[in-house]
Amino acid sequence: MSVLPKRNKSMKLQRTQVTVWPFVAGLLVLIVTIAAWARAQVGTNIGEDARKFDSSPGVPIHPDQRLELAMKIKQPFTVVAVGDLLEFQPFSKIDDPDIQYLVSIMRNADLTIGDFEDEIYDFDNFGHAGGNLGTKEVADDWANMGIKIVSRANNKDQTAPGIWEDFREIERVGILHVGAAHTLPEARMARYLELPKGLVGEIGIYAEGGESECCTGGQIVHVTSRQLDEVRAMKDSILARRGETEVPVDPPSPDPPNMVKVFGVTFVTGTETPNDAVRSPGRGRRPPSSLDGVNNSLGVTMFHGVTSEQMSQLRAIAEDSGTGSDLSAFGTQFRVMARPGEHSFDMNPQDLKEILTQIKTGKEASEFLSTNTHWHQGRFDFAHNSFDHFPPDFEIKFAHAAIDEGDDLFVAQGVHTIKGVEIYKGKPIFYGVSNYVFQSGLMPIGKGSLPGGTHGPGHSW
Repeated sequence: MSVLPKRNKSMKLQRTQVTVWPFVAGLLVLIVTIAAWARAQVGTNIGEDARKFDSSPGVPIHPDQRLELAMKIKQPFTVVAVGDLLEFQPFSKIDDPDIQYLVSIMRNADLTIGDFEDEIYDFDNFGHAGGNLGTKEVADDWANMGIKIVSRANNKDQTAPGIWEDFREIERVGILHVGAAHTLPEARMARYLELPKGLVGEIGIYAEGGESECCTGGQIVHVTSRQLDEVRAMKDSILARRGETEVPVDPPSPDPPNMVKVFGVTFVTGTETPNDAVRSPGRGRRPPSSLDGVNNSLGVTMFHGVTSEQMSQLRAIAEDSGTGSDLSAFGTQFRVMARPGEHSFDMNPQDLKEILTQIKTGKEASEFLSTNTHWHQGRFDFAHNSFDHFPPDFEIKFAHAAIDEGDDLFVAQGVHTIKGVEIYKGKPIFYGVSNYVFQSGLMPIGKGSLPGGTHGPGHSW
């Protein structure tokens, strides 16, 4: 596809050609050809309205955003974006035509990026524990594939000391990591890689919260028999839509006559609480430590979609006299939507502001900026978690906002399906590129121990 932007005096941009080749799930190639006759200055005009350490204005106070946020690389520039990297056994040197076909694409790109889902440890010099565990040879394998930047902003273990061993191993082979650091301000910032064709930056982002399926229980709410029938009908209306999605939510176990589990809430009649209404405690984890890694997280709040009639019934159960389209009750949120079982999301405004500020700053400081976003949120209650082909409302809003702030390439993964591709303002958005390497079945349970004799993630040390 070709995009012909408007010409303007400050950026005599002749033509931008964007070609996308989907090869396999999790591997997408982007070729961006730029014919530009002017190049923006980088370095002296970073940060609109920036302030120096003494609080005096930076120079200049208002850089020309038409130049700063434009694509500044003047030559043809190829980016390969792969999805989740869950690799525990190296394979890139195997003399198999299919493998070498993919590896050659990755190695011949100007920039190859991916999502760091592994644990990678030197077993001889570091205690080893984890369910997604690879030895140090995996880092060498990634380098041999041509991977140059990986994002660690995801739902994998960020606890010390393991995360720092992960980073030590990939840094050993020259791979840059983004999205997780010692502090949140550091995790939010772009990191940069100098390439022959220009300085590239990347930011890693994790959308946190709002992962739920319709038919789980939670906070116990006592209701009348009539109200129990109403929430049971709500659950039935959601499950009736299972056939609308390719990978539906698993059929739930039948509820007892006096209980309904739906929306992450357990509704019961009577004064006694049935034994099976209470969730079994999850596996314990040690308290967070200041030594742990910090994610660049975008907090999101999920709203369960209900009809207007269902909203009125829920308000009555909650004894809420409000009349708006949103309801916060029973430890969750509801929003009036056209049909039951759909999701809507709100983004944390402070997280959004800080992330977009860093995207803009990162682009002003570089000539090409990509963001890698990890998200598992789905659009439907009746779809299996992480197997949805459709981006929810917040994903589209966030991707567009990132492009508006100067992002040149928006890539996301986390779900195990391919989501949509969009060209927005001449720049590509990949809402979900799935998995590139997914060897989870090779290690179904945690192995080994961390330094100090700790056995596996989730135990104190």
